[in-house]
Amino acid sequence: KVGEGLTIGHQSNIGRFSYIGCSGHITIGNNVMMGPRVGLFAENHNYTDPNKLLKEQGVTRKSITIEDNCWIASNSTITAGVTIGEGSIVAANSVVPSNVPPFCIVAGSPARVLRNRQREE
Repeated sequence: KVGEGLTIGHQSNIGRFSYIGCSGHITIGNNVMMGPRVGLFAENHNYTDPNKLLKEQGVTRKSITIEDNCWIASNSTITAGVTIGEGSIVAANSVVPSNVPPFCIVAGSPARVLRNRQREE
């Protein structure tokens, strides 16, 4: 089955050696910066039946959305079904399995919110 596709906004860039698996639709907003070796994976393999071969269980496709003015740093992975909120930053080497609120900085594997960029310190 052919993938769903990719939409990229104005003045966004994709770093060298990045992987964009858009079998589930991927939307990249305007002014998004993606470092090298970023991976966007819009599908996951199903694995719930231990009596079946993994490759016979199919896949689940879910879209990924990266909203405007985000920075996805080097070697980060964004998984299926995730939305990265406007103005957010994903630190290098992070794995993002769940939604990121707008204007947050996340890091780690799994990624967690370090701080909100809009809050006064």
